[in-house]
Amino acid sequence: ALAMCTDRRRMLDELADGNGQILETLTPSDHPLAPTDLTSWSYDPAGANSLLDEAGYLDFAEDGRRQDVASGVPMTVTLGTNSEDSLRRRITEIFEENLAACGIPVERYDRPAGTWFSPGPTGPLFGRKFDLAAFAWLGHVNPDCSIFTTEKIPGPEEYDFGGWTAPNVSGWSDEAYDAACQTAVNALPGGDGYEENMREALRIFNEQLPALPLFTGYKALAVRPGVEHIGPDPTQPSSLWNINQWDLTE
Repeated sequence: ALAMCTDRRRMLDELADGNGQILETLTPSDHPLAPTDLTSWSYDPAGANSLLDEAGYLDFAEDGRRQDVASGVPMTVTLGTNSEDSLRRRITEIFEENLAACGIPVERYDRPAGTWFSPGPTGPLFGRKFDLAAFAWLGHVNPDCSIFTTEKIPGPEEYDFGGWTAPNVSGWSDEAYDAACQTAVNALPGGDGYEENMREALRIFNEQLPALPLFTGYKALAVRPGVEHIGPDPTQPSSLWNINQWDLTE
């Protein structure tokens, strides 16, 4: 329901001038490994409100704020991000507006990056001390499904990967996803079973939605007239990756 309350198209159009793509899983839809049968969590406030009604969250007081039928507790969620990133702060503002239309107040806050991204258990993100959190991750040519596996949930150092800086801050754990992802990772790109298992992992992520992917970022490169052989590539960490091929005409 919260995904259907979120107007990701507005975010993309307003904040990135429409340059990018709304994501339904860990890869863009035009990636060779992207499944073709993904659910599109389109912006649908009416449908979202119906789902919330069915789940037992109703606006008893008719004041625009839902309450849990079972407990009578009003719904409120917090949403945090790092204070230095104006794009993410604007995303949280739009999200707050979106969820208000679904009867869910959002309390926004931000922290300096050094605090927000500090290791758990004290760090708010990696310590998993949040309701909702806005952050970004890097895309790769080969999808990195492992960032949402059970073994990469942040925790004490005896965990195999990352300890309190492990990336699965959602805490999501799904046996089928873990199995498909691990099989793909073990097979390596081009290996037997890689493609079908990676697609299955991406499909499960889309179905279970442990996190709501928003949209792809984009890089803008400005050069003077006459510069040739520029090769913008979103899979490269720097726009200067092929600078040895650049040339300048008179």
